[in-house]
Amino acid sequence: IELGDFGEKEVNQLLMALLSIDVESHIKGLASICYKRTLGNPFFLLEFVKSLEEEGLLFFHLGTFQWLWDESDIEAKTKSTNNVVDFLQAKMRMQSLEAQ
Repeated sequence: IELGDFGEKEVNQLLMALLSIDVESHIKGLASICYKRTLGNPFFLLEFVKSLEEEGLLFFHLGTFQWLWDESDIEAKTKSTNNVVDFLQAKMRMQSLEAQ
């Protein structure tokens, strides 16, 4: 099975589904950042979103039962994430020596 890159609309739809968000305009800014950083690569996109959660840039607020994020914070802290190879290398460096 071959899976091509997602367009911005598909990234938006995927994030809406992943984060259980019904209003498209609420997710549009995050989707735009995710698309710019991953260029719609499905594997990279899922890893990128996972890393946002791991780094606390995307978190579930138990009081409101909603996913929350700060787009300007994500923009600032993910600027160096330009491609999947750099991204994975950075993630690997964060692992213990045994895991590497």
